[in-house]
Amino acid sequence: MLLEEMVASAQLKQFDSEVVQPDGSRVVDKVARAGSFIAIDHQGRYLDWLSGRNLLQVLPRQPHRVAQQSAASWHHGDSDTLLVDPSRGNLLKMLSQQPSLLERVKQGGLVGYVIIALGGLGLLVAVWRLLVSLVVK
Repeated sequence: MLLEEMVASAQLKQFDSEVVQPDGSRVVDKVARAGSFIAIDHQGRYLDWLSGRNLLQVLPRQPHRVAQQSAASWHHGDSDTLLVDPSRGNLLKMLSQQPSLLERVKQGGLVGYVIIALGGLGLLVAVWRLLVSLVVK
């Protein structure tokens, strides 16, 4: 069994499978799998294996757009580069928990907005002083 697992982890396969979409619907999609490390759909979206339900699910939050475009190119055979998660999806799941820049600003609340406003004001003063010093010369 272990030998079969080792052989399967080195294979690249494409197959049709039922995939759970972010809205909960299920569609049959063309899936590409790189060993036991990663699975992607034809749009380059990374998939997660739901072992309890024996289904593939589109990750709710995808890696950066460049990684998705690279995955789509790999899926279609146009590229040989692919972002691989050797932890079998755990790193990609952690990525979905990382807040975006806008979410971080919202988490900061009033204090965050005050810090951003003071930073913007400081930048304006610096630009104004730079212009004044260039014109005075």
